[in-house]
Amino acid sequence: MGEGKHILVVDDLEVCRRGLATKLGLYSFEAVTVASVDEALARLASGEEFDLVLADEFMPEKGGLELLGALRSDPRYARLAFVLLSLFGSDHGAIAGQPHHPRSPIP
Repeated sequence: MGEGKHILVVDDLEVCRRGLATKLGLYSFEAVTVASVDEALARLASGEEFDLVLADEFMPEKGGLELLGALRSDPRYARLAFVLLSLFGSDHGAIAGQPHHPRSPIP
């Protein structure tokens, strides 16, 4: 199913990275894992090519939305497939007592 497809998994939690990589491997995808947006951007800048990026929405320094914004603003990655992952539902802001107003990375 996934033969020859390379997926970049971006998550600050090792257990999530490992779990996603294992599951993707079961379907013959090649998963490369990194722990931050900066690591993901460095990996892409190195010339390595990916078919898809799976990124956690909420990470300590920069989250998946910031990564998506960086990718969409760079012509080399503007059309790279991207999936934003979150352990929280759409009401996570309400749970924390804060309204959720994500900034759009796309102008």
